[in-house]
Amino acid sequence: MSEVRIQSVRDPFDAPELMRSFLETITLSDAMGLLEESDVVESLDLTTLRRVAERASRVGIAPGAAVALERLTNRRRHGRRVDRSDLTELKDAIERLWEGLEQSPVPEFEWVSLLEVFGADELSSLVGTSLSSLRRYATGTRATPDDVAARLHFLARVFGELKGSYNQIGIRRWFRRKRLALEERAPADLLRGSWAPENPGPAEVLALARSLASSPAT
Repeated sequence: MSEVRIQSVRDPFDAPELMRSFLETITLSDAMGLLEESDVVESLDLTTLRRVAERASRVGIAPGAAVALERLTNRRRHGRRVDRSDLTELKDAIERLWEGLEQSPVPEFEWVSLLEVFGADELSSLVGTSLSSLRRYATGTRATPDDVAARLHFLARVFGELKGSYNQIGIRRWFRRKRLALEERAPADLLRGSWAPENPGPAEVLALARSLASSPAT
């Protein structure tokens, strides 16, 4: 897994809305395992965003966003300042990239990312598959079924929401701890068996993870 430690923010990403969208996109990309282990993300700038978009494009996610960001990067290289039309194009590219990431499971990368966090036993329980099947899916000796891939991708999305607040130990504990917002159930309790991301229980889990942005008491 890559390391994200932001030390600088460059124009135009110092605007709060763009900064938030950029951070959310990088974090989700990392949670999905799309960033390389050697990557160290220290700056929010156009070059970094383009690199993230190119990684997503390689697996078929939002290729149009990568093209748009390359075009914007080339303009900056020639000394052109970002104007209003460029900002509109940039916001659209980030939105397309984010939506593509949210809607596109990539199990060949997500198995690696999430196994590092949860380990095989816990992850097999959360995605509703046997340990032996998980090992075959994770090594690529058997294709991941669509329903399992959907659950795995959902967990990557939740992981992405939690990464900014917890380390890996904290994330595992977050899934096991009973929550008042979930009627004294733990998030893991709502992710049992052949659940689907659109089911009410998992939707509550994702909403709770996202609430961390506005409340530390989760």
